[in-house]
Amino acid sequence: MASHVKSNGGISIARERIGQWLLSQEIPTDIDVKVGKANFSLHKFMLVAKSNYMRKMVMESKEAELTRIDLSNIPGGPRDI
Repeated sequence: MASHVKSNGGISIARERIGQWLLSQEIPTDIDVKVGKANFSLHKFMLVAKSNYMRKMVMESKEAELTRIDLSNIPGGPRDI
């Protein structure tokens, strides 16, 4: 059974490798996150894998295929994303 050893940044090596793979495969993004006037095209899988808050938003969405999230009220705004 594989263990999820933590790297120096606190992210499991497995999650880090998945993120690197997604970027290397040029897989199109599937969700747009709006924070104030800034828009970020991201991968939903990575958001829900790394953030309980985002996982809850996606799971509780009334849209079958959630493609946009507005986080304009997030503290720190776009510079902290």
